[in-house]
Amino acid sequence: MKLLSGCPILEELEAKDLIITTRGVENLSIDLCHKSKTTLPSLVLTNKTLTVLKLKRVTLNEEVPFVDLPSLKVLHLKSVSYTYSDYILKLLSVCPILEELEAKDVILTALCKVIRTAREVLNLSNLVRANISKGSIEFDWLYNVSHLRIRETSPCYLHGMFHNLTHLELILDFCELASFKWNWLMEQFQYFPKLQTLIIHDDDDIVNSSDDDEDWEDPTIVPECLLSHLRTCSLINYSRINCEFQFAKYIMQNSRVLRTMTIQSAKSLECNTKHQMFMELSLCPKVSATCQLLFI
Repeated sequence: MKLLSGCPILEELEAKDLIITTRGVENLSIDLCHKSKTTLPSLVLTNKTLTVLKLKRVTLNEEVPFVDLPSLKVLHLKSVSYTYSDYILKLLSVCPILEELEAKDVILTALCKVIRTAREVLNLSNLVRANISKGSIEFDWLYNVSHLRIRETSPCYLHGMFHNLTHLELILDFCELASFKWNWLMEQFQYFPKLQTLIIHDDDDIVNSSDDDEDWEDPTIVPECLLSHLRTCSLINYSRINCEFQFAKYIMQNSRVLRTMTIQSAKSLECNTKHQMFMELSLCPKVSATCQLLFI
């Protein structure tokens, strides 16, 4: 069932009518485009039959309501705003069999924000896939996933292992901390012991004009995923600066089962610069005899 803005279900029907309309529904999509003042009826969040729920351009202005979604397996949140900091945490905590989570532009407004001194703990033990972009979703909440795509704009430090994670796609936009991100990322590898596929999009526009390879520090211990699991690594928007070269070099030198190292150069680079980067990377030693370097 798909409900769009202007639909009387959301603006005119009484609560009892809404219950009847959505009773037994398993797949529900709500898009409130051009209706920024229309809030999501809390009854939608107490549907025991829903397995798929997609909310787009929805405002959650109520204080955290009673929520019960025992059958929900897929949850997509896009351009969702809310005013109580506990709302998203409460919503996810009552989805015991949630398998797929997508959150893009999920924004907490400052109106009723609560400052917390302790880190929230969330148990999403069935979650296997997550796609997070500009969402109020903690990295640590996703510990059980096997396939993760996430945008990070600042360093976050993990507190537990991601034992099931095999596919990780990172979009990094650290701005002034651009030169720091590669060392930070290498530190996080210890939490991904079974990582097989790594894709990194470098979205930073602010870069250092000088050679900053001296800022790079090799890990004291080679991460387990490099020793026995990583098979594919892709660096997108590669420009060599901000320690990118040292990161790529370390991956090839220490990934024993690496099959493919793909470098997609930044479009703004000149052909001569791209050729020089390719030659430089080609000279790097590879511990894996089957590793193929692709430069595109």
